[in-house]
Amino acid sequence: MDHLLVGQDAVPTFVEVKRASDTRARREVVAPMLDYAANGSAFWQLDQLRGWFEGDDPQAATGHLVTWLDSAGEDPEEVAAQFWDAAGANLREGKVRLVFVADEIPASLQRLVEFFNEQMPRACGGAGC
Repeated sequence: MDHLLVGQDAVPTFVEVKRASDTRARREVVAPMLDYAANGSAFWQLDQLRGWFEGDDPQAATGHLVTWLDSAGEDPEEVAAQFWDAAGANLREGKVRLVFVADEIPASLQRLVEFFNEQMPRACGGAGC
């Protein structure tokens, strides 16, 4: 996996970036991404994610988070706590986003992604996951 992000909706997002010339796109992109999604809570704990975000200056990072979430005027520590609690819950529950980025998407990879997108409502029981 090339990037691990957490969106403003507190959903962990796994991003894999490949060049079209990389012939491994289907086999060596989809399987590892599914592995990360299935085992994300085992690989990354919430404290680790938050630590990566905060770096050496947790106070500044919290300020950036409050600005990013458009939560000015609210208690910064409470905003951060709610965001990271939600991110942790999403990670534990497997509510993650998988993003494949390439300069050109091979037809076989596109079909796999479309298939998964079509199947998710059925897998989630129509629960809007």
